[in-house]
Amino acid sequence: MRQAPRGQHRSRAASQGLVSRARLHGIAHGARRHFCKGFSVALIPAAHKALIAYAERINDSGAPPPKHTIRRAVILTEMQRVAIEGLLRALWRSNDFACPLVLDLKPQHAYESRVVRDGYASEQLVEWITAGCADVALVNSDARGRPNLLVPGVRDEARTFDLLVPIRSVADGYVYIDDVIPRGLVPRQKK
Repeated sequence: MRQAPRGQHRSRAASQGLVSRARLHGIAHGARRHFCKGFSVALIPAAHKALIAYAERINDSGAPPPKHTIRRAVILTEMQRVAIEGLLRALWRSNDFACPLVLDLKPQHAYESRVVRDGYASEQLVEWITAGCADVALVNSDARGRPNLLVPGVRDEARTFDLLVPIRSVADGYVYIDDVIPRGLVPRQKK
């Protein structure tokens, strides 16, 4: 694995349309701009460890997931940042709205949605967040103009689905990530 030079954030798009489970697992242990089989991941190692610790703490205690913020967790590529900033400026109708290159991660909503409500394992949630924030993620928007990162064609066992990571923002300019949605997968349980 190679690491980008300090201060530079390089991106490599995967030419193939499918991301295998092995590749998802491989990047789950990754890194600050580490390259894994043709692309790099954006979740920094300390943030990855903090996300795992958060999920393990909740699993061990059985308590509802508490509010938590992992500061400076996800490094966007410059292309992702510019595209997200353009969508946020249109959404907030402000030419001054700026998207930072490094975003915070708030895992409470993702844990409540994917693990508690949908019935997926917390380890799966960590893998999905890591993969959904990779450099290969495309910037997209929903019908209301809210930006998200999209990793299409993820393969997991015999299923193929898309990972959607909504980019949240508030009027004062705070931009963060709080969820990952496996679009195309049926929840394991319904509440």
